Amino acid sequence: ERSTKMKTSRIALAAVLVAALLSATLICAGCGVKHVVKKPVSEDTAQSSAQTGGKPVVIFLTQPGCPPCKVAMSLVKELIDEMGGQLTYREIDISEDSASASKYGAQYTPTIVVTDSSGNEVGKLVGVPDRAELRALFEKAIAK
Repeated sequence: ERSTKMKTSRIALAAVLVAALLSATLICAGCGVKHVVKKPVSEDTAQSSAQTGGKPVVIFLTQPGCPPCKVAMSLVKELIDEMGGQLTYREIDISEDSASASKYGAQYTPTIVVTDSSGNEVGKLVGVPDRAELRALFEKAIAK
């Protein structure tokens, strides 16, 4: 009887662990996914970029309840500050603005879109970016 209780306890523990891992995987969909995608942006983006004083724009697409977004946002803002006002920051909550999510191709959050001073997309990063990769993208946008 005691060994049956132990087996039952082990099975229950295994089920809880599997459920926890599955939940973490689903919650973190897009976490750590990093890639750069280049594509042309619409006239709307170019016009909104023109309203930023001719500076490159960092567009941060986020949503509530996104732990990786908080980590990425902190890094983005820190690097923008280090670059001394050479970039403009825009934050978009895709749960309130699904049109922007579609416009920028944001399937996961965080998504970071960087445009040059003319509004042309320089690159896009999905997930929590590597600091060096993000800095290089910002520098590329500033150099254009």
